Amino acid sequence: EDVFARLLTWISSSSSSSSPTKDRDDRDHRDQDDQDDRATKEGRKEKKCVWSLNLGELEFKPSQLVRLANALAASGVTHAYLTCNNLFRVREPDEGALSEAARSCLPEVKRNLASREQFWKDLLRTIIRRNRSKHDLFLFRDDDPEQNDIIWCAYKNWFDPKNMRKNDAWIHKEKIRAKADIQTAQDHDDDDKEEPHPHAETTTPEEEGRDDTPLAI
Repeated sequence: EDVFARLLTWISSSSSSSSPTKDRDDRDHRDQDDQDDRATKEGRKEKKCVWSLNLGELEFKPSQLVRLANALAASGVTHAYLTCNNLFRVREPDEGALSEAARSCLPEVKRNLASREQFWKDLLRTIIRRNRSKHDLFLFRDDDPEQNDIIWCAYKNWFDPKNMRKNDAWIHKEKIRAKADIQTAQDHDDDDKEEPHPHAETTTPEEEGRDDTPLAI
């Protein structure tokens, strides 16, 4: 319980300044793609927070899952993973125990719920998906290579940020730019090669090894 309390404190302390969230019905592959590209590099530095969280095979009691959901809703975590088998056995919570931010996700969860066993997984996924309106630290940017390196490493989540449409477009653009840079470098190498003068004297390997210096008498 003490370790769990420290985990919640750490998650909550990673919150990023945000504007009020909207009740969106978009899914993983579309949720962030339509947002404005609003953040500058300096703005991203000010909003640094824990945004990718892999909880692995940790198991939580029903009351702990409620507290986890509330902590995530108050945080800047936008991508996460938790073994689903641990969630299927937990009953749905009392709505009154959820924070206002977590509770606001319930209509979307219930609208798209395939089975009751999926409730907790869908709730946590909806919470972190909505957090993507708080910052864009999970998006590649030309002017932030350090953050880009972090994004490349954040693949062990329910949804890999690299697969987002904006990131996929950025990766494609980078591949094209890298190919163009390679071609430019090859062109420069070709230009640097000296072409032999058409009337330049040439020698054979045998002539190069022959010593024509006259003997001293």
